[in-house]
Amino acid sequence: MASQDIILKILSYVETLDAVRYSLVCRAWRHYWASLPVLNFNSNSFTSCSAFVTFVGRVLHDRQRVSLELCRFWLDIPGPYSSDDDSGDDVSVDVDVEGLEMVVMIVIRYALELNVKYLSLLYPSAIEEEEWDAIFSCQSLAYLELYRVLYIFGNFIRYSNTTLTKLHLVRCQCTFSLYVDDYDDSCDPFKNSCDPFKNFCDPFKNLLNLKELLISECELPSCILKISCPYLTKFTLSKMKDRYADPKHDFELCTPKLKFFSLIDSPIDHSFSLPPSLPSLEVELDIVPSRVLDEQSFFNSLLHFFGIIGEAKSLTLSLRTIQILSLIPAHLRLASPFTVMNILKVKLPHGAPSIIMPADVIAFLLSGAPTRAFVVRFFKADSQAGAWERIDS
Repeated sequence: MASQDIILKILSYVETLDAVRYSLVCRAWRHYWASLPVLNFNSNSFTSCSAFVTFVGRVLHDRQRVSLELCRFWLDIPGPYSSDDDSGDDVSVDVDVEGLEMVVMIVIRYALELNVKYLSLLYPSAIEEEEWDAIFSCQSLAYLELYRVLYIFGNFIRYSNTTLTKLHLVRCQCTFSLYVDDYDDSCDPFKNSCDPFKNFCDPFKNLLNLKELLISECELPSCILKISCPYLTKFTLSKMKDRYADPKHDFELCTPKLKFFSLIDSPIDHSFSLPPSLPSLEVELDIVPSRVLDEQSFFNSLLHFFGIIGEAKSLTLSLRTIQILSLIPAHLRLASPFTVMNILKVKLPHGAPSIIMPADVIAFLLSGAPTRAFVVRFFKADSQAGAWERIDS
């Protein structure tokens, strides 16, 4: 690899502000930043929004119009046009509302025109419906991350999209269009606790090739949230505490190819339904106690949820979930719903002291399974979205 290619590779991993600064180290590097396939803007690197906006405008004006692999635009303030950031430090927000919205629109349009593949937006306000239409009609975009964005419009995704494969929603406020469906015998309240006349929304139905969906710390409407992406293989629901979703919220997964389902740092206050036959389903659970349900209702909901995921081939439980199960020894005498499970994993935080697993909990989980062994793994938590990364065996 030529020296210029190495330098461009290194500059692609830093913020655009730093890439511009590093390009001034040597006269021969002066214009390297302008040909990078990455734009990485972060308002935390500036003392005021006006300086941030000015820099963004200069970069877009002077940059060579080469294709973009990644565009990251983070306007990190706690609320729409607030004057304080999350750390409590004062930030001078001296940009008018229309000017800030215009910058967001320009960055999005610029990235889409240059066939961006990975778009990451942190913008604590609403994005116009025309911009959503442009994003989801883009034929190059494969990975979209949205942080603290407000959905205040009717239809989230109005047109069919065949290129987007990953969608991450973190701390977003979602107000999807709601519909009242006609009565459907398949939605029998005696079978899956769904109200056949309850409002529902299916916001991702037009993402025809979506394979990975993460919803973390989002505020959701009180309805049946239907997820009907035909090729979805990985679904993660993370940090969905009581304040983010109604306790009676229903998640209806109509995803015949689902292979990985994760419920991380969340209570079992919500209702779930899965497709009837998922031959290679892997489930990961990190359950927290409910602040809405009483103790008995919480334990009943947990055991009911175990019945829903009973056909999982692989089950991964956090130490917290194991400890919760150990509090209900009487319920552990019941038959285990996990009749086809061949892998049971227990997650421990990295650096945690050795502990003895509760024998009655392990016996309950394995009593109906073809395997009688379990594996302990050490992981560290990913603070951004509640996911986990294995670091040690």
